[in-house]
Amino acid sequence: MADDFDDFEESGGDKKNVKAGKDEDGFDDGGEWDDTEGGGWDDAEDDFVEDELATISKPEPKKNTAVGIKLYMVLMKGTLQAIRTKKTGADQFDQAAQIVRDLYLEYESQQAEKEAEKKREKAKPKTAGASSSSSSSSSSSIKVDTNVASTSGSIADAKKKERPKLLTKCSICFSDYEGSTRAAVMGNCGHSTACRDCWKQYVQHKIRDKDVTPWICCPEAKCFVPANADDICGSGVTTAELFQLASAYLQKVVTRNENWVKCKDCDFGFLVEGKIGTKRPGEVCGVCYKKQDVEKKPPDLDDEFKKMIQEKKIRPCPACKFMTLKEYGVCNVIQCASCSIWWNWATNATGNDSRELKEKARLAGNLWEPGELAFQQNLERTNPEEFKKLLERNGVKYNPNYVRGRG
Repeated sequence: MADDFDDFEESGGDKKNVKAGKDEDGFDDGGEWDDTEGGGWDDAEDDFVEDELATISKPEPKKNTAVGIKLYMVLMKGTLQAIRTKKTGADQFDQAAQIVRDLYLEYESQQAEKEAEKKREKAKPKTAGASSSSSSSSSSSIKVDTNVASTSGSIADAKKKERPKLLTKCSICFSDYEGSTRAAVMGNCGHSTACRDCWKQYVQHKIRDKDVTPWICCPEAKCFVPANADDICGSGVTTAELFQLASAYLQKVVTRNENWVKCKDCDFGFLVEGKIGTKRPGEVCGVCYKKQDVEKKPPDLDDEFKKMIQEKKIRPCPACKFMTLKEYGVCNVIQCASCSIWWNWATNATGNDSRELKEKARLAGNLWEPGELAFQQNLERTNPEEFKKLLERNGVKYNPNYVRGRG
């Protein structure tokens, strides 16, 4: 079984040379990690940029940092330098762990800001226009977040709840928690679902599959609370795996930024602010040192996103072209999250008032997509709590006196 987490962290992890096959992170087939004493960061052309990492203002716990893309770029540069030079031995474990901790603190900060924004929105007084449109068929469009994905597990809420009772055996390998088999207790939510060996394998599996966004969560089946950085760094994974985690996370998050332009020869890139078509000739990549002309181009959507657009599951607002996803079970009259105009999902008709647009849609018979009104009515009848959540997610206040079915 795995050593105690604290012993692992204090010892640096008892690292050994690790064979690594070539993968998307740029590891060479059959190569070995340089784990020799004194390997350091300062004896290769692509040295690790400790001076740049030292300039980062480390975010304090429980404080919002919101430093965003620039912090990500500095951390990404250091991470890719480490992978490129294969300087990922035991001596660098603390450096890799610090990068993961920085990423987690920034992620936690962003989640806290999102929660605070929700509370501010709820605290705003309702306007006359908003209250008049409160019906089960109302809907505000669901914004497709192109910056940082969110998770349904709230870190703040998990910390406030009473800690769950510790289990007596691992729910994965079914070993009893005794002797050398100890529980991996999650710092945020308190679950003890996995033993330390199974938790290590769970983290390694997530890293190998690059399933690391929005973050690695608790292994409990119904828990979506992100694991804190100490849980991950103390799981027993190697230095190389921590760098892979940071690299995969950073690449997924940074590439969603509209100002990001990827390097032609490596996974690093450039931050190009300004309009589409902005050019910066002769830029030198900070990781591979390739000199190249950089141009900001329209975003290249991934295949899954393109498929959703082709299938019309995501549609552009007819006024501002903001890409919008309508949740199944709400009516076709929705409000754009970007320009606030009301529009009909089926016809692209627009208006400044939802009630007038709905009346027109009722008369034309296009207020609902096929089957969605029946779905909503059945949900209200069979699962009232889930029905209320559907309304809440779409900005609608539940009104028990409202008669539904005028579709």
